Amino acid sequence: MSETFARVVCGVDNSEEGSAAARAASVLTLPDGSLTLVSVDDPTIAVGAGFQMAVVAATLVRDAESALDAGRLAAESRHAVHTRLLEGDALRSLLD
Repeated sequence: MSETFARVVCGVDNSEEGSAAARAASVLTLPDGSLTLVSVDDPTIAVGAGFQMAVVAATLVRDAESALDAGRLAAESRHAVHTRLLEGDALRSLLD
């Protein structure tokens, strides 16, 4: 990877691939650039859980927060990291 960028936004989830993406993003960010990791909580997923909706919704938020924590750990040894937790449809949220 020879190109670096002043501003990098990287979507992460709670998987090893999400952490790998955060590490790669830290390499692609200029030393004085801005690296932001983003995870999305989609509360509509919990709707199908019926009476367990509140429990599932809380779990989804914790998973998104955990993804940001794991991404930060993977990337911050190389670059300062900002994080954002968004709510809504994952694709639409990341593209906005």
